[in-house]
Amino acid sequence: MSTLPHVRSLLVAALLAVSGLAATAKSQTIVGEAWNSRAHVLVIPQVRVIPFRPSDQPVQIQSVDAHIDIVDQVATTTLEIVLSNPSSTPMETEMLLPVPDGATVKGFVLDGLSNEGQARILPRDEARRIYESIVRQTRDPGLVEFFGTGVLRTSVFPVPARGTQKLRLTYEQVLKAAGNRVDYILPRSESLGRGDHWKAVITVKSTHGPIAAVYSPSHQLATKKNSESEYTSTIPESGFTAPGSLRVSYMLPKTDAEATTTVFTYPDPTVNNGSGGYFLLLANVQPSKASADAKPAKRDLTIVVDRSGSMAGVKIEQARKAALQTIEGLSMGESFNIIDYSDSVRSFSPGPIVKTPEVLEKARTYITGLNAVGGTNLHEALIESLRVKPNDGALPIVLFLTDGRPTVGITGEKEIREAAKKSNAFNRRVFTFGVGFDVNGPLLSGISDSSRATSTFVLPEEDVEVKVGQVFRQLTGPVLAETRLTLKKQGDVGGPAVRDTMPSTLPDLFEDDQLIVVGQYTTDHPIDLDLSGSRAGSNWSMPVVVDPSQASISSSFVPRLWAGRRIAWLTDAIRNLGADNPGIATSNDPRYKELVDEVVRLSTRWGILTEYTAFLAAESTDLAKHDEVRRQSYGGGAFAPAAADRGGRTGVAKEINQNAGKAQQELSAQNCYVDGDMQVRRIAAVANCSDQAMFRKNNRWVDARIYAAVQAKKLDETKVDRTITVGSDDYFGLCTQLEKEGRQSLLAQDGEVELLINNQRVLVKPQ
Repeated sequence: MSTLPHVRSLLVAALLAVSGLAATAKSQTIVGEAWNSRAHVLVIPQVRVIPFRPSDQPVQIQSVDAHIDIVDQVATTTLEIVLSNPSSTPMETEMLLPVPDGATVKGFVLDGLSNEGQARILPRDEARRIYESIVRQTRDPGLVEFFGTGVLRTSVFPVPARGTQKLRLTYEQVLKAAGNRVDYILPRSESLGRGDHWKAVITVKSTHGPIAAVYSPSHQLATKKNSESEYTSTIPESGFTAPGSLRVSYMLPKTDAEATTTVFTYPDPTVNNGSGGYFLLLANVQPSKASADAKPAKRDLTIVVDRSGSMAGVKIEQARKAALQTIEGLSMGESFNIIDYSDSVRSFSPGPIVKTPEVLEKARTYITGLNAVGGTNLHEALIESLRVKPNDGALPIVLFLTDGRPTVGITGEKEIREAAKKSNAFNRRVFTFGVGFDVNGPLLSGISDSSRATSTFVLPEEDVEVKVGQVFRQLTGPVLAETRLTLKKQGDVGGPAVRDTMPSTLPDLFEDDQLIVVGQYTTDHPIDLDLSGSRAGSNWSMPVVVDPSQASISSSFVPRLWAGRRIAWLTDAIRNLGADNPGIATSNDPRYKELVDEVVRLSTRWGILTEYTAFLAAESTDLAKHDEVRRQSYGGGAFAPAAADRGGRTGVAKEINQNAGKAQQELSAQNCYVDGDMQVRRIAAVANCSDQAMFRKNNRWVDARIYAAVQAKKLDETKVDRTITVGSDDYFGLCTQLEKEGRQSLLAQDGEVELLINNQRVLVKPQ
């Protein structure tokens, strides 16, 4: 141990000498035909640790903290990496870090080793030779997905026996802009089970003006607006369990514009004979800049409280507090009413009443007197909340609480939903809250969806007041109501140029809301759209252009987001068919079968599975046999609960999953869903690589397109057409082909991989 510093010095000196030679001789030692490392292990944070010498306990990646600072289109990425060595001997270690091409090193610091660390970034061609050389030696395909990126390579450094080594790497890059949008990517593996020890903090700052929005299609961000020109977003370690690169985009507002928009497009040869694809519209609408004498946007709030006998105890107390906090949260001059119901329905006021200190005090007294007794006349309470005309110019909002299914008056689900639509002449937004498990989930969600609102489910261990407060706080400062997206020339979206937009009915927008709309386009010409709505009491619109010429496979997240929302919408339709008819799944209703078939098709094509389609990933399911898949779907199969379950633990879980799917804003690469025990389940036998789905069957990853081709009888089901071995010349030829397409990550899964290449079944096998 006492000689280790001297050994380190010799190693560093040797590396520096080699580096000096490389500066004048194109680095044949560092970048040659074979990988030349003096380290015991090679650490690649995005992939894994690769041991060069046999060891029972190699160095492990303990954590990676990413700090990303973006200022005026210049991104500085700092990775703080902790390595641990569980073995009884020191481990000499080297690190490779795939980085965007064109990045430059700003620093490499090893804790406790002064400034001995050296690092430099090699451009993509040299990086490719290093990656390829390592793959040839190790027969490990994990690096091929980073073909096309640069690489940051460090000097050799030690990790002490049974100890840790912390290092800090910093690199800088100038980000590319697409109009008013700037995109950042942190390369990470798309392979399952890698990179789940990461967490990140992203700060975006502009010194030239405000920032309109920050968005990540790959990870869920917790974003804080520090000022008009600075945002901080965090991704906890738990948020990095999903594979794939971190993508962050931010938008700069256009001069004097009251809204900022950007469009991502993805080309798909299967849409309209190759001339179509998918688009994602991201919009941020700022508060109105109208003159001071214009009417400010106000809210007209009606809170409806269930006071049936089942609400007795803690629930009615929490409901009282929820009602009080929402009314107190209104500004003076906004209006409200309170409706409470059990067998009968009562109101605080005959109609909406403007909030004043005196009215607020009376409301407090009224709320305190609410007691739980009797049945649940949900229908009459709902109709009463919609009946009265709201105050002029206000956005009418209903917060509707219930802890049970209808037991008094009209109780049929379909009849109540239709009555709500018919009675909502003033377009009130009905935000429903289902408390506990004894609620009709599809009924509450259907009421909300049809009124541009959302449904929330409060689990038994959760606080009603907290859940209501979370929703109400989001309804601050109405910015745009009656939001619409229309084709300029043809009126409604859904014509030949744009179709299947999700959501089909756009929500109202409030302060700091981001609007995300996904859909298909069916032409190779620019498409002119109008984003419009009611703003501060006046009609408002702005043009949006979907330009297919800008479509890129790098936007492969777009069709997946579209498919995820589309699947949720189709499953919602299946659940609605089950209203008052839970046996529809065992009938021959063509509507039911058509919806199920489309969900299965989209799930297989895009690798997006739910609790209903989890059977597609099972070893026993042969995806090439269409009739077998349909038998497992229909009747008493996988989709029967979608139509039958209305409430209880499983019914509420299904609605929670539905709500997540319909509102999805970022990829869900892990295929998670909540089961009846409110536990998160993950489907591990599916991988999303680039723009393709892979299913693990019989210890082999299979390209989902192969199953479709076999079903269409375009491929032989019994044999592969070509076999390629990892590390061979043919293998790297295939890598080059896929790299040009941006699909090299298809090769990065462990074990055997079967791909559809040039209409052939190609089996890639490890040596």
